[in-house]
Amino acid sequence: MSGAGKTGAVLVAFGGPRNLDDVEPMFSRIFGSAPVPPPVLKAGREKYELLGGSSPLPRIAADIAGKLKAAAGAGELCLDAAEPGFQFSEPLIAEAAKTLVSAGCQRLLYVSLTPFHSNSAYFAPLEQLRAAVQAPGTEVIAAEPIGLAPEYISATAARLNAALAGAQEPLVVFTAHSLPLDGSEDTKRYDDELQAAAEQVMQLLPEEKRGFWFFGYTSRGARGARWLEPEVSEALPCAQKLGSKSIVVCSLGFATDHMEVLYDLDIKLKDEVEDAGLIYQRAETLGSADDAMAAYIHVAKEALTA
Repeated sequence: MSGAGKTGAVLVAFGGPRNLDDVEPMFSRIFGSAPVPPPVLKAGREKYELLGGSSPLPRIAADIAGKLKAAAGAGELCLDAAEPGFQFSEPLIAEAAKTLVSAGCQRLLYVSLTPFHSNSAYFAPLEQLRAAVQAPGTEVIAAEPIGLAPEYISATAARLNAALAGAQEPLVVFTAHSLPLDGSEDTKRYDDELQAAAEQVMQLLPEEKRGFWFFGYTSRGARGARWLEPEVSEALPCAQKLGSKSIVVCSLGFATDHMEVLYDLDIKLKDEVEDAGLIYQRAETLGSADDAMAAYIHVAKEALTA
């Protein structure tokens, strides 16, 4: 394409450290002007140590950006460039925007790696991007989150179907990040979207695998406010009442692996499940797999042609 009117995508997510030295700067950005409580920083660092000293999210976001560029090169998408940009770790959203504008992009496509609408994870970073774009004549276009795109639903159902193979009398447990009930979030919209997505995923399973399912929230924050319920751990007494022998987790609200999946589910929840005498299994997240990319390309096309 010509230098004028180029379009660049910013792949936006919460962020994650590439190494343990990145943990403290990330937490400082999360807390803003407030000091990071030492116990919080210590706990966060210890969790990342358990995960090998880093988050996989920066690598996954870079993979998604690369695959979007490849899709554009193949004529599937009208896009000239793509860069990851994070809320709280490097490269920051503003840095990604600067890179794209410097490359001549006059349209910036906001693509969220968070699959459902929330103020903190979808709308707030969108405003960060808009605030970062100061160049005259530069436009920000927002793609919808991928969570209700048919490609995301079908890819999630395929992962869940694979996880259910051989599972012993399973209870399917869908989960997503909890949100505070303090008025800062449109929790009804968020919950409605997630429940609708879970129902659609279950309908795509083979009939013999459409058993009981439970939806619970995970990773609630430290704020004093009440948070969305039920918590994911409340699936355990439900499973015991049903006579289930295993819990098969579908991390519906998380499109990629990161702390909330690899620690909060695969370590913390897994320990609780096994302490209750049940078997823990989890469907894989979509990451940058080809069927996940179909969902990102879908929402990107819709935004660019609207």
